[in-house]
Amino acid sequence: MEKIIESVLKVNPVSERKKSRLGLNLFVYLGVILLVILSMTVFTPYYQRLVIEMMIFGLLAMSLDLLIGYTGLISFGHAAFFGLSSYTLGLLITKLEWALLPSILFTILFTSLAALIIGVFCVKFNGIQFSMLTLAFGQLLWTVTTNWRSLTNGLDGFTIMNNFSINLGSVELSLNDPQVLLIFTSILLLLSFWSMNRLVKAPLGHSLLAIKGNEERTKFLGFNHTRIKLQIFVISAFYASIAGICFLFLKSFVAPDYLHWSFSGNVLMMTLLGGMGTLLGPLLGALTFILFQDWASSITENWMAFVGLAFIIVVLYLPKGVFGWAWKR
Repeated sequence: MEKIIESVLKVNPVSERKKSRLGLNLFVYLGVILLVILSMTVFTPYYQRLVIEMMIFGLLAMSLDLLIGYTGLISFGHAAFFGLSSYTLGLLITKLEWALLPSILFTILFTSLAALIIGVFCVKFNGIQFSMLTLAFGQLLWTVTTNWRSLTNGLDGFTIMNNFSINLGSVELSLNDPQVLLIFTSILLLLSFWSMNRLVKAPLGHSLLAIKGNEERTKFLGFNHTRIKLQIFVISAFYASIAGICFLFLKSFVAPDYLHWSFSGNVLMMTLLGGMGTLLGPLLGALTFILFQDWASSITENWMAFVGLAFIIVVLYLPKGVFGWAWKR
């Protein structure tokens, strides 16, 4: 079966690049660990929080890459799952006064269930139809959030004043401490990167690439392409949910902007700039985007114009993204 998939994709066997992939994966693990050590020993609390934000958006961009880079499904509503997780966790803590750990577990399950329901409608289609449906569902969630003022406070959002702490018996972890949150987020990022790599190398990952390469042939070979696309749609939302939870810990604030299609556009740019179908590319793209945003926004309010210019250059001359181009070489 693996030979059949390779013939459909017309790519070389994975073993030819095994050593280079292992080296790049090791680069990620060591790079994140080194960044955490530097943040805890050298950086000020402001830059510690900036590093946390970079890791959160790196995780979010990688989750989108599972759809775009490996399956060929361009989603304009991916931020909806990110924002939905932040809202769900925030409401559980403030309105229902749940403990943090069960609130996190419920939030992930609820977001995954929402992705399952939305995905049932979306994955039946491809191309622009799929993209427009994800956009429509994302905007539907945004509209509900902005109009249900009694629950969500509308366009103003709401602040969470509670202390984010996880009780582990004799040890209590306060995620309001930047250093604790830094370690917590880095562990989740590394675990997510490891599990995503395992996923794309597993039979499901080969099936995703087969669908991206030629969906009609995968149908002919007997693949249930609708079920496979639904699986990866829910999995990508699962990782986006983790990113949304960490973002709430960082900001202690929830706003409907995090569900808007324009926010999905930013994540899409991170993924495309870094390089689709690599996982490492979107991670580096997100880190670069957040760093550039922090630097440029301190100089001018029109910093997005420079991001747009860089995006145009990449699309015209590096269509596979910066890291995707380097990978091919």
